[in-house]
Amino acid sequence: MDAPADLISGIDIIRSYCALLAQGKSDFVAVEQYRNDDFFREALGNKSVPSEGTMRQRMDEHADRISFRHFLGFNRVSGENEGPFDSPLHRPHPP
Repeated sequence: MDAPADLISGIDIIRSYCALLAQGKSDFVAVEQYRNDDFFREALGNKSVPSEGTMRQRMDEHADRISFRHFLGFNRVSGENEGPFDSPLHRPHPP
């Protein structure tokens, strides 16, 4: 999800979407209310907040590459957590 310097970066899109999810907002349209919100942008560490269209387009383009289970390191085959959260407190099931 890399982008030229004048475009919204992939990490800005992921951070913005995660912030929306944390607020219980799963639709892309919800990001529009934060487009000019400096606190939202700075709290996430974003250079900018994407528009609804940009967020939808990028997430759709890279949907096959974006797997939060993979990002968190969860191994479907063994059922063990192998990512950065590999500790007994972060495992999805008791050992």
